[in-house]
Parts: sequence; structure tokens; C-alpha cells
Amino acid sequence: MVKVEPSLREPPQSSATIDRILDAAEELFAEQGIAGTSVRTITEKAKVNVAAVNYHFDSKENLVRKVLERRAANLEHERTIALDRIEAKAKHENREPAVIELVEAMIDPIVDLALSETSGWQHFIRFVSRLAWEPGFEQLEPPESQVRIFDRFEAALLRAVPHLADDPMRKWRLAFMRSAVQQSLMMITMLKAGKFPKWMPAAIAADATPNETIKRELSAFLAAGLAAPKT
Repeated sequence: MVKVEPSLREPPQSSATIDRILDAAEELFAEQGIAGTSVRTITEKAKVNVAAVNYHFDSKENLVRKVLERRAANLEHERTIALDRIEAKAKHENREPAVIELVEAMIDPIVDLALSETSGWQHFIRFVSRLAWEPGFEQLEPPESQVRIFDRFEAALLRAVPHLADDPMRKWRLAFMRSAVQQSLMMITMLKAGKFPKWMPAAIAADATPNETIKRELSAFLAAGLAAPKT
């Protein structure tokens, strides 16, 4: 555990101070990685002293967790609203939600945020993409809000696609979905930022497909994979 120095504690401050620290950490983690970002660099960007980070977050590791949890809670709230809506509609129509509806409930909120003009969400997406490769953070537990919403999604998916219940590849299909979404979000945020890495097809870099079309294509692609017959 890396302890933040110095040991001096500062008195409680407003939530604005906490938000400035989280915003600065999120952006720097996204651009430089966690290992490449010092606590002092974060405090300089947030315009606070090092003791403020020590007081509010106790350690750099806990700061990383709070950066992850802050937007994850907002995202899972939006996903919960979307799932509530489609499940209520399906119940009214005396049926189970379709796979495509379930996928859209999970995908649309995060894609909308990735396509928005709010830079904080684009920083968050790049930060999350880095987490799996950051030394010491590969095993970081996902936020409880994320675990709950994915458990709910999986339960609804099994009702929509019963043959997946005894399919040992079910977990792999869900993992494929998460990986495809993460890679797609990275491409979207890079395009929004005007960054076109060499591995990105030139046709994608120059593309002007409407946002709604991107969402529909991604959802259709994922739904087809999840609902495919057992191999």
C-alpha cells in the first residue's frame, strides 16, 4: 500500500475540493496511466496541497477506487432506469424482454456518454481501459453497483435465451461483449479527441456515421453474438 505523504491532515473542505481532485486524477490517469502519475502531479493540477489527498482519500490506491466508483455509480443508475423501462414494457406486453432490448439498455447509456461533449466521461473511459494493464490494479474489484447491474442483465438474458443456461461458454460470451464494448468505446473517444492511431482503419478515422447508427450497429452485433446457438 503506497501511503500518501505528508502526514499532516487538513480540515474538511467542500465537496468541490474532492471533485477537483477526482477530476484531475481521472484525466491524468487516462493520459499517463496510474503508475506514471504522481500524487504531487495530481495536486498541482487540482490546485490543492498533498495533505488534501491524504485527508480525503488516505492513499493513492483508494483515490483510484474513488475515481472508478464515482462515474460507475452514475452509469449504473442510468442502466438501471433503462432496464426498468424495458422490463416494464415487456411485462405489459406479457413477454420477456428481447435480447436486443437488454443489450441496448446496457450499451446505450455508456455510448451516449462516450459520444457526448463532456470530456470527463471520455477521460473515464480511457482510464478504465488502462486499468486491466496497470501493475497492481489488475485484480481491482469492480464497484458493487456494476456487479449488481450485470447480474441483473445476465439473469434477464437467460430468460430471453434459455439455451444459454447450461452453456459453459455463457461467461465467455459475456466477456466477449464487455471486451467488444470497451474497444468500441476507446475508438469512439479517440475519434472524438481527433486522435487516429495507426491501427485504426483509415475508413473509420474518416467516417461520419451518425451517433444513433453507431449505437444500433454495436447493439445488433452484440445481441447476435449473445443469442447465437450453442457451438
